[in-house]
Amino acid sequence: MAPFPYRTFTTCGLGEARRFELWEQHNEETLVRLACRTLSQESFAGWETSVRVGEFKIANITATAHVVERDRRLIRRDESDRVALYLTLFGEAFFYHGKGIQLQQPGMLLVCDLDQPFLRGFAKGLREYVLMVPKPTFEELTGRAVPSAPMTRRFSLTDTTGSPAAELARLLRDVLAAPVQAGPGTEARIRTLLTDLAEKDRRPLAAEHRRRVLAHIDEHLADRELTTSTVAAAVGLSNRQLTRVFSEGGGVGRVIRERRLRSAYEQLTADPGAPISRVAHACGFASHAHFSRAFRERYGVPPSEIRAV
Repeated sequence: MAPFPYRTFTTCGLGEARRFELWEQHNEETLVRLACRTLSQESFAGWETSVRVGEFKIANITATAHVVERDRRLIRRDESDRVALYLTLFGEAFFYHGKGIQLQQPGMLLVCDLDQPFLRGFAKGLREYVLMVPKPTFEELTGRAVPSAPMTRRFSLTDTTGSPAAELARLLRDVLAAPVQAGPGTEARIRTLLTDLAEKDRRPLAAEHRRRVLAHIDEHLADRELTTSTVAAAVGLSNRQLTRVFSEGGGVGRVIRERRLRSAYEQLTADPGAPISRVAHACGFASHAHFSRAFRERYGVPPSEIRAV
């Protein structure tokens, strides 16, 4: 088996004037485009080992004090469509993003969207493992949309309790130590650990998604353009995720139809004098005839008989 692409790079031995330029260039080629600088006149030094395992990018980075930034200008020039997992091994840092500041300490895993602007600062330097995951893969494996704000987990390389974060950190360590041994089994293991990492959040998250989706549907029953795609966009989910949340209920389209019919039934029984066409329109049905057919299929009688009760 041919080895996976593997690279090492260091700024040591380079002229001071070109260190950041070449560091940025290397990171653009192996991970993602970032702008780097120091907040003082101190010399900068950085070391990086990087490897690709299938669709994943992995790196071990050590560097002295500096700041990295990925602003909207860089994102427009270089949209990554990836999620980054930063696993801090040494050094404290801040992660400044559009919704606040997240402090990072050794033993913290931070997940962020590389197409959202951020600023990271390392006052005393850093050492970290990095895992880059394509967004569609992240959503498929975790069952959740890419977070708009960073997520965090704790990990320890010495944790033997089966923690997915700890196992992921050890796997990245082993891959970087022996990249030629990485193969399809390693890629599959990364995928499994990403799924396991999200497992404890999946049920409450799915329940929250369901609550928000149902609230949106109920508020927009009269909208004839209410579809899986429009609902997904409104609540910040992908079509795939939304379909997964309602897979046991026959799909989002069935849920919309059922809630429209239930609302119509409640309106007709509460106000027997209400015109059927008005109720049909208020519940999002395209025509009186369509509503009557759907109502009879659901309740076994035409809406006129419910109104007469």
